[in-house]
Amino acid sequence: MKKLLSMIAALAMVLSLMSVATFSANALTEGNYDYYFIDDGAAVAIQKYTGNATNVTIPSTIAGKPVTEIGGYAFYGCTSLTSITIPNSVTTILGSAFMSCSALTSITIPNGVTTIVGSTFKNCTSLRSITIPNSVTSIGAYAFAYCDFLTSIDIPNSVTTIGGWAFVDTAWYDNQPDGLVYAGKVAYDYKGECPENVTIKDGTVGIAGSAFWHCTSLASITIPNSVTSIGDSAFLGCTSLTSITIPNSVTTIGEEAFSGCTSLTSIMIPNSVTSIGHKAFKKCTSLTSITIPDGVTSIGKHAFEDCTSLPSISLPNSVTAIGEYAFAGCTALATVGLPLSVTAIGEYAFADCTALKTVNYGGQKADRIGMTVATGNNPLFTATWVYGYQEETSEEPSEDPSQEPSQEPSQEPSQEPLVEPSVEPSIEPSVEPSVEPSVEPSVEPSVEPSVEPSVERSVDTSVEPSVEPSVEPSVEPSVEPSTEPSTDFKYSFANGGQTVRITGYTGEGGDVVIPAMIDGKPVTEIDDYAFYGCDSVTSITIPSGLIRIGEYAFGYCKNLETVYYDGEQADRESMTIEGGNDALLNATWKKPSSEEPSEPADVVAGDATGDGSVDMKDVLTIRKIIAGMGGEVDEAAADVDGDEELTMKDVLLIRKFIAGIIKELG
Repeated sequence: MKKLLSMIAALAMVLSLMSVATFSANALTEGNYDYYFIDDGAAVAIQKYTGNATNVTIPSTIAGKPVTEIGGYAFYGCTSLTSITIPNSVTTILGSAFMSCSALTSITIPNGVTTIVGSTFKNCTSLRSITIPNSVTSIGAYAFAYCDFLTSIDIPNSVTTIGGWAFVDTAWYDNQPDGLVYAGKVAYDYKGECPENVTIKDGTVGIAGSAFWHCTSLASITIPNSVTSIGDSAFLGCTSLTSITIPNSVTTIGEEAFSGCTSLTSIMIPNSVTSIGHKAFKKCTSLTSITIPDGVTSIGKHAFEDCTSLPSISLPNSVTAIGEYAFAGCTALATVGLPLSVTAIGEYAFADCTALKTVNYGGQKADRIGMTVATGNNPLFTATWVYGYQEETSEEPSEDPSQEPSQEPSQEPSQEPLVEPSVEPSIEPSVEPSVEPSVEPSVEPSVEPSVEPSVERSVDTSVEPSVEPSVEPSVEPSVEPSTEPSTDFKYSFANGGQTVRITGYTGEGGDVVIPAMIDGKPVTEIDDYAFYGCDSVTSITIPSGLIRIGEYAFGYCKNLETVYYDGEQADRESMTIEGGNDALLNATWKKPSSEEPSEPADVVAGDATGDGSVDMKDVLTIRKIIAGMGGEVDEAAADVDGDEELTMKDVLLIRKFIAGIIKELG
């Protein structure tokens, strides 16, 4: 009887809960809200708003639990929504939560919210003003991007970090005078033509993501001691920047912060820095000296890749892991100092370090057994290892002659891998810094391409250890390159050796023709940064078999005017062109055999780039022309208001068309 009563009581409880909440496909539902439990059932997160009301007040409790989180895309595309009230119980609003709420004019962000994540209010084209509470410390990339009519933004002093392009294409930014624009206490962006020398004012606490992006005339900058963070891509492509002093107040250097600073010769990172982001100094081709402080625990992926003038690097005792491709392509790197603390070296971390001769190791020979070295690090196997090396000792370290190739075959790398085969494939070093890689570039965010890594053709694969691990490595190894003469292109094999990926260009520029075949294999990809900064290139011929162009592959190719492409329009549309390739997209595309552009003859209103669609590329291209940054457009298609000149009115009309506010252009 007791058992029956307990079953009835349990059933009654279930039925009572069902009266409050019912299951939908992937979440619980109450009223117009899909939701799920978080914090071990102590709180609720809203997953999706399913109503169509114009004025919405989010409840402070659902199913008897406090609502503390609004999930990503929860109100995405709610075009009827004009105002929303968020309860004080909410502390977290995830990315893109209110993106493309094109009719939204009013929103109150409660105290307690600490972060406005990337793209949260992106494309809220009717939003007029926003007050950010004092609890907020961080504003993500593109948080308010393309809010065309946002004229008033109240940013408190509590905000210390702002992601790239957070306020791009807002009336607030457009109304700022030329010069360094500040958002609260953060140096947000340099508007207009950047001078050679810039001084950031005292009291500034952060440098926003992309703040000086491609300020190619910037030669020096003074950063005050109040700054604590340098954002993602903050100085990316500052090709005239020769030196920089980072104050001791800085703790974080973001992803790609100094990537492509090709004139930067030296940099001293202060002891206060604990995190160096991925690609932070990638392609700093003039860099000859860098000091990494104690406190940095990992070297991010691609951090110093292609720093071709760097002769030596010494890592502090705090470093435990070196990320994949961290020093790949550092062709002048002759000496590396590895502390005993390093236990993991990622895939291809030292690939193509063809000058590497000496590894000064803080441990003894026996300690190497515990170090896990992933595939693609041939130069480490062939270098001479000096054991017990101490950077600041007056005693000469003793060099172990047993590491010479002709000595002690049992330790010779050509006879056995540096680490036991059973542990090599497990390398996935946790070298990722705490910086959230959420930047969504005009330029796309710095996202790793989903293609298998491969060693550049110039890597000497003849010294690969002859004993292969018994377990397959986690990435597809490159096919050994042939001995055919090199061309103007650096390249590697992909897809198990069936295709070719262009990884670099060494020619003199002018009219460049990318071959359809190399080594008898079709060229299908142009890798990240392959032609980056090649301002001598005036035209490029691309084969129709190309399917992917990586991020910044043609970044800052400022003199690129023409792209010859022998494929059809459908082929071009199916090609993946990643972020940072504005030079390529803004060039005139033609058939190789014809001087006529490959664009359709019929004018499509708003299709300024002539690629057959009306999208944000058209908006950005027109804005650049209005700002005097150059570029080419189909003026008949771009002049949607018919006043025979390109103005912000054309931009706003196209933006409204993209957002669905108006149905046609022209």
